[in-house]
Amino acid sequence: MAASITALQNGWQCYRAPTLPTIGRRGSLDDVVVGRVGGGSAERAPLRWPFVGRAAEQEAVGVALQRSAGLLVAGPAGVGKSSLVRSVTHANGGSVQWCMASPATQRIPFGAVAPLLLFAGVEAPDPTRYLIAARAALATGDRPPTVVVDDAPLLDRASVVLLSQLFHEQRVRLVLIARDGQPLAVELARLVDDGVMEEVRVAPLGPDDCAAAVELALGGPLHSDAAAALAERSAGNPLLLRELVLAAHSTGVLYWRRGWWVLTGELPISDRLVDVIARRLATADPAVQRAVALVALGAPLPLSVASTALPPSELADVERLGLVEVVSERAGPALQITHPLVGEAVLRGTPTSTRRDLVALLSELLDADRTPEPDVALRWCVERLDVGISVPSATLARAAQQAFGFLDHPLAVRLAEAALAHGPHFESLLTLGAARSAQLDVEGGGGDRKSVVLGRMVDLGGLGIIK
Repeated sequence: MAASITALQNGWQCYRAPTLPTIGRRGSLDDVVVGRVGGGSAERAPLRWPFVGRAAEQEAVGVALQRSAGLLVAGPAGVGKSSLVRSVTHANGGSVQWCMASPATQRIPFGAVAPLLLFAGVEAPDPTRYLIAARAALATGDRPPTVVVDDAPLLDRASVVLLSQLFHEQRVRLVLIARDGQPLAVELARLVDDGVMEEVRVAPLGPDDCAAAVELALGGPLHSDAAAALAERSAGNPLLLRELVLAAHSTGVLYWRRGWWVLTGELPISDRLVDVIARRLATADPAVQRAVALVALGAPLPLSVASTALPPSELADVERLGLVEVVSERAGPALQITHPLVGEAVLRGTPTSTRRDLVALLSELLDADRTPEPDVALRWCVERLDVGISVPSATLARAAQQAFGFLDHPLAVRLAEAALAHGPHFESLLTLGAARSAQLDVEGGGGDRKSVVLGRMVDLGGLGIIK
């Protein structure tokens, strides 16, 4: 399927397949036949991720830049704030200078605005000379240039002062890009609070826009089931959506069937996605990284438990990272990771020893062996088994009964056998026999097989009687 280049109204270019169906006209699984297409263009990995579904935000940014000298573009990490600003400034033309703030430049005076000054020949770290050089470098053209600062909350103090002065002197039009959970410097925040600088928020993509982006990237129509799964798992975050598609395509979970891109299994978590999250956490203190893992593991983690496990400073740092939010649960306020994929990526990157320690801590704080909440007791019984922490036989027996009550027969068998490994336990023996029998019912096992299974369960209990 050959792809053509289409210029969108905002000047952004992306690849579009000429024969894509409109959103909503996808087929059902009955319409496809299993069979991998070999050698066709539909099999190629996505080479470019398109920019779609931002018409309202593009208009808002464009209007704001026309009537105001300052703009804040804010939203969750990975929703495409920088791409949005690039598309609008590219379409508007004029002089645009980009500054990239980062944890590295934050430690260096004027580090973020260095690209504006290097060609001006300024070498001595003199604030006055830097200000004069910046004015000279930016005083070009008939109108003030637009200075875009990506990750503006990470600006160093000297750059904040410089940009604030240039903005107040109307020597620049200032566009700040900031992710949720990261506060701006006081001087810049005041511009927004006073209405001197407008604010445009960028929200996650809707399901149809997610599907359109994937179809453009892959060069072919996306099956409705695949579209729904990708939209749900990514929660409309373009960054997470892209990593999901790349991982699913490279592992063969997402592939071409008779004119549709379809999913044939669970969406995988890619190493790249883990790396993205790891890079975001890399600048945080190790204690804060551990705190994020604690919330990811315990989510939804009661705020009272989190407050006991973490000092207030770490709780505040975790919230500032934008990875954790407060939600209302039946037992009161709780903490959870802002996106399930982020939680999975965080836990995947957590060392086994750290996870074991966190499971032990949360099990103790949640009183997992005595809690009246069956789902809580079952969850933390399994969590401890998974990391090799010893669980009392009585807790295992109760968890096995709970698993059986939840109709999770394989888990009931696992827990009952773990309880019996501590020694004979009549209730666990009964649960094990019932769960095995239920499994045979599902598998279509006959009465003779059930008798043999029950006899083996009795032997396992040490009673020595086969019936």
